[in-house]
Amino acid sequence: MKEATGRQHLMLSIAAATIVALALLWFWFDSLAQAAPREAVISNTTYTVYLPFIQRNVPTTPTATLSLSPTPSPTPTMVETLSGTPAVPCSDARGCPNMVPDPNQMKGYDIVTTTPLPTTDCAVVEGYAQTGVNVVLRFTLATSNMGPGSLIIGDPTQHPEWFIWSDCHQHYHFKDFASYRLWTQQGYQQWTALKAQNPGVRSSVLLQQHPEIAAQMTAARKFGFCAVDYEHATLSGAPTPDLPRFTSCANQGISVGWADAYTKTIVGQWVEVRDVLPGQYMLEAEINPEHFFTEANYGDNSAAISVSIPASGLPTRTPSPTPTP
Repeated sequence: MKEATGRQHLMLSIAAATIVALALLWFWFDSLAQAAPREAVISNTTYTVYLPFIQRNVPTTPTATLSLSPTPSPTPTMVETLSGTPAVPCSDARGCPNMVPDPNQMKGYDIVTTTPLPTTDCAVVEGYAQTGVNVVLRFTLATSNMGPGSLIIGDPTQHPEWFIWSDCHQHYHFKDFASYRLWTQQGYQQWTALKAQNPGVRSSVLLQQHPEIAAQMTAARKFGFCAVDYEHATLSGAPTPDLPRFTSCANQGISVGWADAYTKTIVGQWVEVRDVLPGQYMLEAEINPEHFFTEANYGDNSAAISVSIPASGLPTRTPSPTPTP
């Protein structure tokens, strides 16, 4: 009898210790995901992004890996309709994602003059900057998944048509994740009115149809993204976060209740403003501008803030929109 009682006590002790260990492990994992810094060190023309938790810059050789893939899916035909036909389907049984940018994180913008960049610099090679000295408006973009389902992208080698290979960064970048635009105040008012009159129509279609509005905007190059679960969703009313599922560029996506964030210190996370006249402007970030991936709602994909652009003091290279007085 004593032996049986002793066994019961031992089993209860083991079970209690296991529960405590699992709780501590989850607390450690969650705090690591929340606190992991993502900083870019800029030294002359050398850029390094440190990612202790999320491995965005793990090199992946596309040719070698692609040869091991199953028969690749055919490249989707993007039907040029007003709303577009998404290439990435909604594949979460709970529902589709809803990606929403956070304007509050954009408010910590700054304006920085770079050192002279050579033609071999990654920022120049990938089209984020021009050779020589650049003046850039840097800002942080956090994109929260507020929908009932996860954005599931997966392994780039299984769907190479969804990605662009970056020789400089040695990893895949997801296509058409975000667009950045710097508007005159008057132009932004006209733009938001036009969008309201044409719900569901892709921005590229509207800009092509209305060059008089597009002329009041300076566009940044579309930044290539490696979409991952970087931090808990930053917006109020966010759903309870799933356990983190997408933590590397080899398996991309954004889980329910999580956000991906690109800090302003990352190369290319900017709009070039050297040739922009001084004045007040509106900085807009639009997620999924081409409706490349399926969402529950496309109507809340944009966020904008007011920014002040000072004179750069450098010779202009190209014309820019005239700011509203």
